[in-house]
Amino acid sequence: RIGFDSSANHLFAGTEGGTVYNWDLQSQKATLLKGHKTSITSIAYERQSNIIATASSDSNVKIWDLRASNS
Repeated sequence: RIGFDSSANHLFAGTEGGTVYNWDLQSQKATLLKGHKTSITSIAYERQSNIIATASSDSNVKIWDLRASNS
């Protein structure tokens, strides 16, 4: 799965292995978000709170605070 934020500053991609990539297109740096054990089926981004929600094929949903992952 792939998702963009509405300002097109971030690209999110989920893998079959359960990793989520968060690419900051301005800095050209990527952050890996690990925690799912199966393939990512959905990604949603909420810009004001700077969080994403991801779902995987085993029906797990995770909420990621991107401010915390960038520190």
